[in-house]
Amino acid sequence: MTINEASAQTPAAAPAAVPAFAGNHQVKPLRFNPARLHGLSERLITSHHENNYAGSVKALNEGIAWKVRQTTLRENSARTAV
Repeated sequence: MTINEASAQTPAAAPAAVPAFAGNHQVKPLRFNPARLHGLSERLITSHHENNYAGSVKALNEGIAWKVRQTTLRENSARTAV
């Protein structure tokens, strides 16, 4: 049995979990009262937080999930191709 055949039969060690790549980022609440912020309306700050920031967190999680799926598919197809 060659080294390549042996490595194909033994499962690869799972990479260490990195929290940033887990895809479970949560939207953090505003740490201040937007009504007390002078110069910008409470509605503007709240809307930005809900739409822009929360939307970015959601897109980040979805992007991570997509990348994990693609990597898994690529690894699985590489194993079956051998």
